[in-house]
Amino acid sequence: MRAEQEERKDGVIKAELVLKPEEFAQALRDAYLEHTDQIVVPGYAPGLAPREEIEKIYGPQVLYDEALDLCIPAAYRQYVRETRFHPVGKPSLHEITRCGDGGVRFLVEVEVYPDVTLGCYKGIRTEVPRDDEEKFAADVLTKACRNMKTVLPDSMTEARLDAMEAREKAAAAQDPVCRLLTECVYLLQEAYHAADVHRPMSQVRAEAMDYMLQSVSADHQGMEMDCYLAGVKECVRRYHDLPADFDQKLREIQTKRACRKSSMSNDEILDEMFETRLGTMELSEKQWRDEHRDQARDAALFDVLFTAVADREGIRVGEPEVFQAMERIAKQCAADFDEVCRTVDRDALEAQLIRDRAREFILNHAVGNCHK
Repeated sequence: MRAEQEERKDGVIKAELVLKPEEFAQALRDAYLEHTDQIVVPGYAPGLAPREEIEKIYGPQVLYDEALDLCIPAAYRQYVRETRFHPVGKPSLHEITRCGDGGVRFLVEVEVYPDVTLGCYKGIRTEVPRDDEEKFAADVLTKACRNMKTVLPDSMTEARLDAMEAREKAAAAQDPVCRLLTECVYLLQEAYHAADVHRPMSQVRAEAMDYMLQSVSADHQGMEMDCYLAGVKECVRRYHDLPADFDQKLREIQTKRACRKSSMSNDEILDEMFETRLGTMELSEKQWRDEHRDQARDAALFDVLFTAVADREGIRVGEPEVFQAMERIAKQCAADFDEVCRTVDRDALEAQLIRDRAREFILNHAVGNCHK
């Protein structure tokens, strides 16, 4: 792989990356091995058809897309490692072209960390005792940031906000109360609509929470749905006479909800539960982001500081550290290790581990009181 027409302007790197013919040929071989069991070839069992037979039936370009999916991300990662720049978020890849010699070329555009002039980050003095770890770290790292000169792009703050929001959504999804409340709010809101009753969403959430808590089973192992539906009917009856077929409408609402959930993507489910959690705090998503923007900006500044210190001090991590981090993630999430390896962005994880080490370096070299 080689890079051509490199340009860095306004915090964005643009370059044309070129894959050699033999590199794309290897990607085609890898694509064949990875996808051959998904291609039907008469006379061959799944996964056993020779590549030549596959190409006879489906054409020589049958595995091109799969090969590009393998080699382009790998080429980009190699480019990042060789040039040692620090990307902000995902790159934009476009104008992917197959060359006449069998190679591939494509354009990459990605925002990068801002230029930094490091000030003092070793030997920072603080009056906060080391025993108070949280305050000690906050004081030392804040001083190191103040000693640093840089211009933080808004996109880094927004990227940090995105990461914070993703964690909040994951927390909402793991909260059994939030999951249950999301279902209860949906049922009550739809029941109101079925009876032509209009209620503010804030009131719907409050009523759903109230009746949900009343409907929790005596052994606290779950919610008794019949009890909750009785509460729903009572809520609706306060504002409107119940239609004769209201019980049937409730059953239809439950069926509709089950069908809707089965067709929802994981992101849609997370968004719905996050909206429920924000609703209990009387916040919109925009209000939540506005409230956390300063925190996200500080976190982004710390990222810039740690990355610059890691570069200056030559801080790196090896495969064993990344492997151990993957194991910790799998354990914390009760997930399969191989699945974690497939889904976690290895480069982003490695970058975070390096920043963590740089953070420890700054704190270990700080000068503070030993006791409270």
